[in-house]
Amino acid sequence: MEGCIDRLEAECNPRFVQVRSGPWYDDPRPFGWNEFKVTPAYTYVVDLDSDRDELIQSFSSDARRNVRGSTDADVEIKVGGRRSIKRIITQVTERHERQGESYNLTPETVTALYGRLGEETVRPYVCTVDGAFGGGVVTLEDSGTIYRWQGGAKPETDVPINDLLDWHIMTDAMDRGTGQYDLVGANNQRLCGYKAKFAPELKLYYSIQHSLPGMGLLSGLYKQIR
Repeated sequence: MEGCIDRLEAECNPRFVQVRSGPWYDDPRPFGWNEFKVTPAYTYVVDLDSDRDELIQSFSSDARRNVRGSTDADVEIKVGGRRSIKRIITQVTERHERQGESYNLTPETVTALYGRLGEETVRPYVCTVDGAFGGGVVTLEDSGTIYRWQGGAKPETDVPINDLLDWHIMTDAMDRGTGQYDLVGANNQRLCGYKAKFAPELKLYYSIQHSLPGMGLLSGLYKQIR
């Protein structure tokens, strides 16, 4: 790790560095020794290495009811493309605006990432209710984990869109042999109640940062994108 940091400084001489470790990385000391700010943080991870019945039995009662329950509405969930990404990110932006909060990630950034990494890595899951867009989640995926990256805005309907989306994402990942569903963050108390009902395991990771003077604004943008 020391060698990586030395090479980064020698070849790039960056003004700002933001690293988010994986839960498996348990020794951030080399960063601290090199004047990085190391902050512990947490995420929730759902183990997908079980059958569907076992997984759903571990959920809270309301999550089980929402996933198994029936509705008079015509609900469909599928993976979309660039247009779906734009609708999901736009919905999240509008939700933040109504709450008086900033959200700096643009649809163009996410669609560019989709174009670069491909549909096997970036998946926009969309839920329609009676043929109309209801909500969605953009996931990222590597060889063993799918990440609930962006989306999941509170829907304006009584249909439990987000529960159905998360359950569909999990079962879809299980069919591909993906072993974990990272809910991407367990640090916001307001959101933990929703995420905890899927019986995830709390995992420690590290937010690692180094910046030169005047880079505070960029730091805020990086945190928002993350």
